[in-house]
Amino acid sequence: MKDQQTKEAFIQLRSTGQSFEKIATTLGVSKQTLISWSRVHRVELENAKAISRDAQLRRFELHEQGRIELLGEVLKKIKDEALSRDLSSIETDRLFDLILKVSKSAATIETALVLRKSEEDSNWLPCPPKEIIWEV
Repeated sequence: MKDQQTKEAFIQLRSTGQSFEKIATTLGVSKQTLISWSRVHRVELENAKAISRDAQLRRFELHEQGRIELLGEVLKKIKDEALSRDLSSIETDRLFDLILKVSKSAATIETALVLRKSEEDSNWLPCPPKEIIWEV
């Protein structure tokens, strides 16, 4: 029986999308054992995958908060520019169209990261606030 550290390493490697074969070679564990572990630790794997995906989204500022901040900055610039214009200008119409489009886009952003307490738990938990994520 392998130690807990090996199982945790398996969960981490599998959550990043590595194949059973590559993980088996890396950890010195049979592929069949890894498949068995993936069944036993399914909830931990799902949560680790969600956290890994969330980290990738944050890295490229594609996560909800990054998109909100970017859209907010763009919307503010467009609004500032629209307010500085003479409202009789044709280009102003285009600016107001952009305000509406960016506002609509910002309103559709939803939280994607969810975690479960256990395999039996059918209720998905919303991700805690950003501050808590970094403390975990």
